[in-house]
Amino acid sequence: LGRYQTTLEMTPTERCAIFRFSFPQDQTSRVIIDSFEGESHIQIHPNQQTLTGYTRSNSGGVPEGFACYFYARFDRPIAGCGTFQSKETHEGEQQRTGERVGGYVELDGATVNMRIGTSFISIEQAKQNLESELGNRPFDVIRLETERLWQEMLNRVHIEDATETQNKTFYTSLYRSVLFPRFWHEY
Repeated sequence: LGRYQTTLEMTPTERCAIFRFSFPQDQTSRVIIDSFEGESHIQIHPNQQTLTGYTRSNSGGVPEGFACYFYARFDRPIAGCGTFQSKETHEGEQQRTGERVGGYVELDGATVNMRIGTSFISIEQAKQNLESELGNRPFDVIRLETERLWQEMLNRVHIEDATETQNKTFYTSLYRSVLFPRFWHEY
């Protein structure tokens, strides 16, 4: 993130991800969670170093009451927080529900890891997904596992006698075809 002189890395699992933020030493370390159009909810739990919430935003074709829930945990203490809606910020507020609401946390430390689990069932299920898929495994371990899985997927097909352009087109399309759908079942 050149504008903020911050490096952001992310590595996923099937229902989760780990983000690693490297902030400048002389600036406040801040993570902002924003939602898309539609009803959303965010709650900040400073004592547990977590954020929870949901968004009902979707592109259609989903059942009534659809939501994507999340549970995010930081490895650094939350030093400050707030919520926002539209252009209105509520410093210190820890919970908000409404049309396209979001929240932010200020954290102690120049390098911050955020583990996030998602679920289509509940916040509790998102937390369970985080614990079962990520556990306490380090960022780089998850990254290497993810690279291996992507290589297995992309190496399922080999094209003979294709031009470089045809190879790029095919493998780009294959990559996009497996980005989503994601698993719709949860344990």
